[in-house]
Amino acid sequence: MSAEETDYLSNPSYGSQAQINASWRLEALYLLVWAVGLVPELPFPTEQASVNEFIGSLPRFDEAPDYFIRSLKLRPKSEIMDSSDLTYRLHWAVRQHGASLELDGGVVQERHHAINWLTNYDGEKWDWVATDT
Repeated sequence: MSAEETDYLSNPSYGSQAQINASWRLEALYLLVWAVGLVPELPFPTEQASVNEFIGSLPRFDEAPDYFIRSLKLRPKSEIMDSSDLTYRLHWAVRQHGASLELDGGVVQERHHAINWLTNYDGEKWDWVATDT
């Protein structure tokens, strides 16, 4: 976890901007669990994802994560790069056309953040990943 995420989980302030930011990060997490095969498809970003699709696959807080981590298998690079390309184009479209599209701009933004981190875009750490279009 990043320093920002650790700070929030150590002292959650419900109803705050930090909580809103944390809830949006679930969209980035959705892309990451897709990338390691915990969800079969990455749905078109017209609405927020449901963590119920994968939450049962994650280790509990009192379980050592070693076995879980070893069991993960990254999708082929071609699938990840196709997702990166589509995400970039969708984010560009959202920025150009806004609410006139049937896309959830917040979901697109978070997926863009996650895919750029996953592909090591600009070599930035998680909290500082750029999502320029």
